[in-house]
Amino acid sequence: MKRLLAVFLGGLGGGLGVSAYVKRLRGKGSGQAAVDLGPSPADELRERLAAAKAAAASAPETVVEDVQQEVAEVAEPTALPTFTVPEPEPEPEPQAPLVDTPTPADELGLDARRRDVHERARRALDELK
Repeated sequence: MKRLLAVFLGGLGGGLGVSAYVKRLRGKGSGQAAVDLGPSPADELRERLAAAKAAAASAPETVVEDVQQEVAEVAEPTALPTFTVPEPEPEPEPQAPLVDTPTPADELGLDARRRDVHERARRALDELK
């Protein structure tokens, strides 16, 4: 049964592959024209950049100097910021370690502990029913 399924799937995959290859060969022979998408946005941006560069080159130098002076004035800080260091928090007092109190099963022994565990598991199963 598995062998029959493998042969079927292999034949199906091969058939799909051959049909895709044939469609690809047929597509190359047809002279499909490329779709014209219109003007490229990149060309438009290049034109705008060239216009901005030309406008900047023709601008008087006094405007550039005024802008540089305004930037320098803004960049200079008027007052240095003050920082405060927070006080460290006091360390908490050490607490006594928690001690496990021995259960009756620990005091008895290995066999008694096993019996106790099995008994608790049986009770839990009965509660689930």
